[in-house]
Amino acid sequence: MKKCLIIGASGYTGAQLTQLILQHPNLSIAALVVSNHSSLRNQLFASVYPQYAYAFPQNNLIFQSMEDTGLTQTSINPNQSSCHWSDIDVVFLATPHQVSASLAEQFLSHNIQVIDLSGAFRLTQAHQFADYYGFEHPASALLSQAVYGLPEINRHLLAGAKLIAVAGCYPTAAILSLMPLLDPANGWVEQLTGLPVINAISGVSGAGRKASLTSSFCEVSLQAYGVDGHRHTPEIEQALSHDVIFTPHLGAFKRGIYSTVTVPIKPKSVKEIATNKTPDKMEFTQATLVNLYQRYYADSALVQISDTVPALSDVEQTPMVKMFVRLNADKGYLQIYTVIDNLLKGAAVNAIQCFNLSHGYPETEGLSPINSANTAIDDSKQFHAEKQDPQQANSYKSKITNNKSSVSKPSVNKISVTSNVAGGV
Repeated sequence: MKKCLIIGASGYTGAQLTQLILQHPNLSIAALVVSNHSSLRNQLFASVYPQYAYAFPQNNLIFQSMEDTGLTQTSINPNQSSCHWSDIDVVFLATPHQVSASLAEQFLSHNIQVIDLSGAFRLTQAHQFADYYGFEHPASALLSQAVYGLPEINRHLLAGAKLIAVAGCYPTAAILSLMPLLDPANGWVEQLTGLPVINAISGVSGAGRKASLTSSFCEVSLQAYGVDGHRHTPEIEQALSHDVIFTPHLGAFKRGIYSTVTVPIKPKSVKEIATNKTPDKMEFTQATLVNLYQRYYADSALVQISDTVPALSDVEQTPMVKMFVRLNADKGYLQIYTVIDNLLKGAAVNAIQCFNLSHGYPETEGLSPINSANTAIDDSKQFHAEKQDPQQANSYKSKITNNKSSVSKPSVNKISVTSNVAGGV
């Protein structure tokens, strides 16, 4: 059992992370840390976030300052013994970017793993922090040590990692949408004629819990922002090794991200290859595009390639990524529609996956309190097939049974949380 601190636990992301850790079989919480001046200091977590604590009636966690825990930024406070450096295996930082940048080094110096949910260590170039985050990085030497925390693209790098920079919410949706297409080994990137265009809409939880007129639910309509260069743009481009056009939007809903990516391709060559197949040329069709994504994410239990355009409600309160890919060969473009829950897969779930992989636990450990999400998806498809064509439904049922017997995936289940309070990073 690993013992952890959650710093920034009172925010939306920190609270969602707390709920996941409470149900994790290999993690226990030493303390929930907030700032000295937080209005929630000394309040019960269960009182502030009952929707995340109802399943754990025995928990009596309270929000504490770092001083309350007995830990300080420089040494152990000998007058308080509630928590010692030697007790802590991992620190989750759900703090503002600049705070995370200043805190990480002290924990690492005590051989404590740091899993940072801010943007403080996502970029490898120190000068970009002044340009995109508005501060000079105080621990730039650590940037080269940080492992980018998006398991579906670099799970092999996470084993034993001491400093993990958890992927941002928008980048999670955008990178997963484009990575199969832009991987040079897959043969599609040569067909691009321009930059991928990413339009993504986030719920107001993405702005955090702090009161602000611009993110007040009653003030929000639907608006693009960060159009002169959003801080997630270099993060996306760094992971993809490819330039993109990224425009985020704020929508009048609580949680979730809906990303639509449009990629221009060569219409003539696509049509020619699709209609004039030769042994030495790859066939670029809707079927091969879907197959590409299915193969790329075959070992990713949380990614589902859908056969219909997804809705945001498909993934709310779940750890899942759902995407639909569509090729228009005549007009020369393809599109990827992707939905995630920004609090879960866009933040807390990524952090849990990273923790699991770094310690050798199953990737989806702690994410499965109810029924298998994959099973639920299959059952849903079977239900709709039965409504339309009973004979087709029997064929599909047989196919699903065969697939389940031949493909082994981790069991992943829907997160059972009904929340009236949303949040994210």
